[in-house]
Amino acid sequence: MGKLNSQSPRLSLGPLGAIIHRLFGMILVAPGAVARVFQMLARLGDVIYSFGCIVAGVILALGVFDYWFGQGGLIVFLSWAVLAAILWAIASAIRYILSGRL
Repeated sequence: MGKLNSQSPRLSLGPLGAIIHRLFGMILVAPGAVARVFQMLARLGDVIYSFGCIVAGVILALGVFDYWFGQGGLIVFLSWAVLAAILWAIASAIRYILSGRL
């Protein structure tokens, strides 16, 4: 996950590590603790992604039922599908950001 930089005693974690260092200065934190925080953020991203996929699936199912049993036509179904796709894309972006692979 991170490498020990030869010029600095702190852990180098890429852009997120630089932001943390700039915000909190030279606070000495055990490298294992920082790695655990990033692992926890990655797991949180996975949970948010899973929840977003479930909600997007429910929205898509509502669109299918509206198309089959409602008065809406194909345009209404496509509106539901676009809404579900936007929600899925937001959940995917949150998962990518929290995974720390920036």
